[in-house]
Amino acid sequence: MELLFSNDEIHIYDDFAHHPTAIKKTLEGLRNRVGSDPDHWLLEMRSNTMSGGFHDKEIPSAVEKADFVHIFSKNKSQALGIAKKAKNIVAEESVESFLSKWKKTPGHYVCFSNGSFDEVHQKLIKLVDNKKNKNTYSLSLKQVEAILELRLQKLTALGINEIEVELKK
Repeated sequence: MELLFSNDEIHIYDDFAHHPTAIKKTLEGLRNRVGSDPDHWLLEMRSNTMSGGFHDKEIPSAVEKADFVHIFSKNKSQALGIAKKAKNIVAEESVESFLSKWKKTPGHYVCFSNGSFDEVHQKLIKLVDNKKNKNTYSLSLKQVEAILELRLQKLTALGINEIEVELKK
């Protein structure tokens, strides 16, 4: 499992997924590392055995300890069939559909695939990074008041002509 992005709230990982046993071990490993932090698992049914339905019966038990599991499959009936077997699994229509309704909920997001997964990793990272504009500042009320007080002190020390020039800055 590779950590691709991390900030104070959201952590995005990539992991090669091709077998329910490996998925379960990865899930357990992350859970041991992050404790009760929310986890979100995005599973693309891409390999021949996954897309062919060979592991459909094992997937619900492999992810039973996950908080949220999102299944992506070109075979929509396959995804729906797996989702019906566990209340923590949702069959997703597409990566675009998932991203359009994503709320940027804090937690750990693990993207399981053995392919490009429609670049979901990069798209998630872009959405998280765009959440905060790098040209803005976050100040507390106390900081704003201190800045305004300094500005007022500077203006009161100036003459009338100098105040006009200063206000135009």
